Amino acid sequence: MKAPKILLSALAILATLSLLISVGPVVGADCGFTLPCDDSVSVAPPTPALKISNPAGAGIGIMGAAHGIGVLGQTEINFGVVGEATGSGKGVRGYSASGVGVEGWSTGSSAGVNGVNGNMTDTGGPGVYGNSYNTGVYGLAPKIGVFGKTGGTAPHAGVKGQNTGTGYGVYGISFNGVAGYFAITNRASAKTALMAVTSGNGWAGQFVAKGAQGRGVYISTPIGNQGLEVVGGLKNAVVATSQGARSLSAEESTGVYFTDYGFGKLKDGQAVIKIDPVFAETVNLNQDYFVFLQPYAKAELYVSQTGPKAFEVRLNTGDPEARFAYRLVGKRRGFEQARLQPAPWADNDPNLYPQKGADKVAAVQVKENK
Repeated sequence: MKAPKILLSALAILATLSLLISVGPVVGADCGFTLPCDDSVSVAPPTPALKISNPAGAGIGIMGAAHGIGVLGQTEINFGVVGEATGSGKGVRGYSASGVGVEGWSTGSSAGVNGVNGNMTDTGGPGVYGNSYNTGVYGLAPKIGVFGKTGGTAPHAGVKGQNTGTGYGVYGISFNGVAGYFAITNRASAKTALMAVTSGNGWAGQFVAKGAQGRGVYISTPIGNQGLEVVGGLKNAVVATSQGARSLSAEESTGVYFTDYGFGKLKDGQAVIKIDPVFAETVNLNQDYFVFLQPYAKAELYVSQTGPKAFEVRLNTGDPEARFAYRLVGKRRGFEQARLQPAPWADNDPNLYPQKGADKVAAVQVKENK
């Protein structure tokens, strides 16, 4: 009765090992099968120490099941685990019902997971591809969650976000810091740190402050440099009216001026108007400045003297106690010589010179046709 049981056990083992198994010489402990259990196998590269092939096609070559680690690949200088697909399949696939499908971990300065596409051309696929109904790629770290780097020229990008629906191509959110930060570290570069372009009818950029204390846009540049340039458009203030929102255009001038408004009153036909000392710090009142007068009485007034701290108004004819309004206009301090300054960065702007833009497109088309 014992012999048949032994025979059945042997047949069961052979059925389990119906895969083609090829190993190098094994020395040492034995697990009950002709496979290494707790020992090493030395072979000359590229011969594998253990090769299991499944010619059936859709089967599984190796399956590791455990409460701990299913499969462990360990190496000192090369790859711990290599997954290779010679066709259109996937080199490595990780699946988890509730945990992490694939985890890469590094305690040194190298990457935890390194995805490489061997086709180093513009038409090559991605090095890492994440596909999910929720988050395709999720990066979590104390410093940088996701880092993208490229050495190419435009339109190559370190990070590219694309949305084919109505959502956002790139979405940045922060609870305490800055939601989006753009910087050029090369001091010699004349490129733009942030560029927003639209081919549609919407705004190229929109800034909205939702909080009760929120602010719009803050621009800071060194003294004497350009702060805001608008090409081919208007700089408006939009206000609410009973007829809906209306735009009020900013007044432009050939020079850089600041202005102050106020009221005065003659006494015995004259008045000395003291200039606001804070306003005086913003303009150069040692140079000639403008004072425009508007009397609120039957009177003819004129400016008799001007100085850096005050100006004097006198009566020519009319009411010696006339009330009046004035407008003082002075050159902004540090910009006294600025007048109709060149803007070479906009010389080829197609919105400013449409013909130049058309010529540029035509030149590119001729080059492509050649």
